[in-house]
Amino acid sequence: MINDIAISVIVPAYNAGNHITRSLESLLCQTFTSFEIIVVDDGSTDDTSSVVESILARSTLKSTLLHQRHGGVSRARNFGLEKAVGRYIYFLDSDDYIDKSSLEKLLNAAFNSGSDCVMCGLTKVDETGKVYWCSNRCGFPNEESISADELFPLLVRNTVYFRVGSVLFDKGTAVTNELHFTNGCTNGEDTEFFLKMFFHSRKVSFVDEELLNIHAMKGTASRRASLKLFHSVGSLRRLHKYLLQHGVDDETAQYLEHRRIPQTYVQIIRYLARMGIGFRNYLAIARHGQIRAQIKKFERLGEDRSDRSAELEVKVLLRFPVMFYLYARLFR
Repeated sequence: MINDIAISVIVPAYNAGNHITRSLESLLCQTFTSFEIIVVDDGSTDDTSSVVESILARSTLKSTLLHQRHGGVSRARNFGLEKAVGRYIYFLDSDDYIDKSSLEKLLNAAFNSGSDCVMCGLTKVDETGKVYWCSNRCGFPNEESISADELFPLLVRNTVYFRVGSVLFDKGTAVTNELHFTNGCTNGEDTEFFLKMFFHSRKVSFVDEELLNIHAMKGTASRRASLKLFHSVGSLRRLHKYLLQHGVDDETAQYLEHRRIPQTYVQIIRYLARMGIGFRNYLAIARHGQIRAQIKKFERLGEDRSDRSAELEVKVLLRFPVMFYLYARLFR
């Protein structure tokens, strides 16, 4: 049976008993069956395990429920990746779901093009299931497939948009390059992992359909006002160091250091202010010496409105942090 597994679908789950059903059912109704499901229960304290067991018992698909002490989504994904037997890997978050032909279309694109990674479009749905945003091509070039070398600068510049569940990738590339998620990282861990994956890939394809549906739930890690948001900066700094060690071009390295990392600091501080972090705590962050030193590395690299807007935000935050706080609070 192992030799018939083309894709390993890994679903990390923590206290997901009240929402994982739709995710797993979207896997059970796929249009082909040459895949396995690996659910990693990350030390849940609710009925996640029993819900998962009940759902998977209804299918003849190869499936595994793994258990670990609570260690976070990165550790859970690493555990699943370690146990996966498929040629390709697909991560699906427990609150998201996919169309019934998603895996088949992603796999066909990988086979037909000989790509190491395949991306697809996605939609975002609210808590009622209503679609409120569609990605279209996510900024991916008009070609069906391009070299990873051509795509990588666009990914670093965030011109091409992706999420964990919008990428199918070759397991061998990850194993050969010893890629894994940074344990303990709760924000930006996917960006760090997948940009390393794209960096080591040869060819990337795109399926021009919204195959992934992201369920926007209140209280998820990406929506809370938490200092853990700064993990996103840590992931970019680790990525920058890694790419330098592996011979990335100077232009890409400079963009990370002088644009994306400083701008990410600013975006997080603005978000924390908007979400109601206390003024004293805000000032402590905005005036923190190491944070200010990183933000001061910002360089405007173009003349577009977005470039000028980013530069203005940086200047206001550095020179007038109180004004920046008011701006963030008033223009939410």
